[in-house]
Parts: sequence; C-alpha cells; structure tokens
Amino acid sequence: MRVQIPSTTPESNSGPPEFDEEPCLTWPCENIFCFFCDVRRRHYFMKRYYVYVLRSQQDNKLYVGLTANLKKRLQEHARGDVGSTKRRRYLRLIHYEYFVNKEDAEAREIFLKSGYGHRQLEKILKRTLQ
Repeated sequence: MRVQIPSTTPESNSGPPEFDEEPCLTWPCENIFCFFCDVRRRHYFMKRYYVYVLRSQQDNKLYVGLTANLKKRLQEHARGDVGSTKRRRYLRLIHYEYFVNKEDAEAREIFLKSGYGHRQLEKILKRTLQ
C-alpha cells in the first residue's frame, strides 16, 4: 500500500493532488512507508511551545510565561507551585500563542515582557482587559 506523492509541475496544478491509493483509516497502519501515517506521526511527535498570558484576579496584573506543556503549567500556577505567581492567585488564562520553534517562542516571550511588548499586548487585549 505505498502511496506515491504527486508531482508539482505547472501542468499538474489543474486540481487537487491525486494519490495512487486511498488514505488509510487506521493509525498507525502496518505499512512503514505510508505517506499519510508519516504526516500524522510527524504532527504527533512535533514539539510544541506556548507563550501564554495570565491575568491575576487579585491585582489585575499580567504574567507572561513560556512552556512546552500548557495544561500542566496552568495546573502548577493554580496550585501555587510557581513562585512568581504564588501570591497573585487566582489567575486566568487570557491569551496564548503556539510555536514549533523554541527560539521563536523565547524571543516572543522576551518581547512581550518588554515595555513595548507589554503595551502592544494591552492594545491587542483591550476588550479582554476591560
């Protein structure tokens, strides 16, 4: 059940790509060369990075953070396991951004923590922050 990737020549741009076979319905299938399972596998194992913004309900201040596991990190904030937000509970997630590259995520976090980035964030979220 090998799937052949269609060519991308200008002559073949007349419609959607056509494959030799139908996409497999089970994942993962037994065929190690399955194109569709390879795409799913890459997506499943791709590392994800999140830059997130929390708002303290106590003092209405914002907290910007970076994590690879957003759900786990939010639980840590909720339990008070994070020193920088322990005394500012309760927190609400008001914004997050998703990255596949760690350096891009780190750069975005640094920008949002800067004065100019913080002002931009407040402009973007002005209705949320009212």
